[in-house]
Amino acid sequence: MKKLVLAVTLLASLSLLGCSWTSSNSVSSSNSAVSLTSYPDSGIYAITTSVPTGHGHLSTSKKQAETGLSITITVTAELGYLLESISSEQTPLTAVVPGETYSFVMPAQNVTVAASFILANSSSSHL
Repeated sequence: MKKLVLAVTLLASLSLLGCSWTSSNSVSSSNSAVSLTSYPDSGIYAITTSVPTGHGHLSTSKKQAETGLSITITVTAELGYLLESISSEQTPLTAVVPGETYSFVMPAQNVTVAASFILANSSSSHL
C-alpha cells in the first residue's frame, strides 16, 4: 500500500509540473519521459536461514511473515558443537535463551539469519 500512495503522490506532484500520466504506466512531459512500475505491497516477506559452516541448523517459527510479526529462531547444534555466532543483516536479533532461542520482529523486507558453530571444547566463547 505504501508504494501505491507514493506513486499517487508522485503523479499528483508531476501533474502540477505540467506532466501527464498515461495508461502505459509512464509519466511524460514535452521534454522528458519517466517510466513508473507499480507493484502491490503484500507485506509478506521471506525468512531464510544459512549455516555455511555446518554442524547445526536453524529453524524459524515461520518461513514467511507479515511486517511486525514476532519470529522465533531455534538453534540446534550437532553433538559436540556449540553456537559460535548468529546474526541477520536485515534486523536485530534478541536472545531469548542464549545459544538456543532467538527472536526478531519482521521488518518490511526479506530476512536471512546466518549462524556458525564451533567444537564444544574450542577455546572460543559461545553465545
